[in-house]
Amino acid sequence: MNKKSQHAPSETTAWILGIAVLIFLMLIFFPGLMSKIRDTAFAFGNFIVGSKKLPPKLNLAVPNDLEEKYNKFFDVLRENKGGEGGCLIVYNGLSMHDYRKDYSIELFGLKGSDEKIDNYNGWILHLKGKEGGAKTNAKTIEGLKPCIVHAKYFYERYLGKEQERFKDAAMHITAEELTIKDDKIAYGGKEYEFNQDYLFKADKEYICFFLINDDFGGSCNSPKENTLDSDCFKKIKNEKIIQTCK
Repeated sequence: MNKKSQHAPSETTAWILGIAVLIFLMLIFFPGLMSKIRDTAFAFGNFIVGSKKLPPKLNLAVPNDLEEKYNKFFDVLRENKGGEGGCLIVYNGLSMHDYRKDYSIELFGLKGSDEKIDNYNGWILHLKGKEGGAKTNAKTIEGLKPCIVHAKYFYERYLGKEQERFKDAAMHITAEELTIKDDKIAYGGKEYEFNQDYLFKADKEYICFFLINDDFGGSCNSPKENTLDSDCFKKIKNEKIIQTCK
């Protein structure tokens, strides 16, 4: 009994040294192993808490002016929800040019129990970090839906030669997801420039972005795909073709 207890410490030490040597050799010959172990640990932790997109801890501080711009945008949506449509909403834009390397804004619609989109949602997305980074500053407005302006119908209704014909046409296209990065907005797998002065209130449920194109022709031309000629906004503003929302 005494002999066994005397040998126990040395055997334990040998095991510890052996394991340490093994780890050392694995780090030398398999340099990426530890990062894989770390990622596996994070993935397991994400599974436990039920969120596949939970990132490792990051500095989640959002620049004050970016957060203020984002909050003001949602204030504008909230203030103009409900009531009649067919009017322009003046806003301060959502340019992300100064933050294009670090942040984007995601806007999306969530479907209710009837499988129809019934909520306008958004968050500031931190682009750095595991799985796209942390989603912060989430906001929701019930009963409002994200959208883009139906460029063709809008043009024909307010700027075309047969305006009465398009009087009852739907001026919006529902967008389940919009991503703003730099000075562009991603929709339907493509990136577009968008108007940073006006939103269009199609009706009480839809407040939409104008996607734009610059053809540098100096005149208001017909739409291209889902975009309006940027010169059309000068015409709308100068001739007061559409009223601003009250």
